[in-house]
Amino acid sequence: MKTTKNIIHTNLILFIVVSLLLTSCALPFNLGKSEAPQDETALPSMNLNEALLTTVNGQVQAKLPTQATFSSIMETIILPVQSQVKTLDDSQARLDLATGTIVRLGPNTLFTLEVQQDGDAGLFTRIWMDVGKVWIILNGGTLEIETPSGLAAVRGSYMSVEYWPSSEEMTL
Repeated sequence: MKTTKNIIHTNLILFIVVSLLLTSCALPFNLGKSEAPQDETALPSMNLNEALLTTVNGQVQAKLPTQATFSSIMETIILPVQSQVKTLDDSQARLDLATGTIVRLGPNTLFTLEVQQDGDAGLFTRIWMDVGKVWIILNGGTLEIETPSGLAAVRGSYMSVEYWPSSEEMTL
């Protein structure tokens, strides 16, 4: 009986130690998971002309201003302005701005991070969306989504924008 208690006690201690080690070694991004870091201090250092792209689900591609073609994204990357992001079928991604604003991209979305600059009302961001759907949770500043059908802006709250070229309609 004493031996069984010692084995159980030893296994319990080993389990706790391994659990603590694994949680303390967590990566700043979750490969294939739905959430990027929530704490702004946990985000990699970005300047105002950059955003953090986290692949959430499926196939996500990006094209940096210096690249000629899109490449698949397998992990979190920092995007400079004029970068493009494309989600494919059954894919989603998350874009974190320096202010803590979150932009979620739905499947079959193509957009360009056009402008991101400091303004009188905080960070001003403009995204050109060719096709798809995005959800914005604003945490300061102003964000504009422009499509071939029009311009939508969010100031101080949240918004979703959907645009499909076949109908040429933008839905807010």
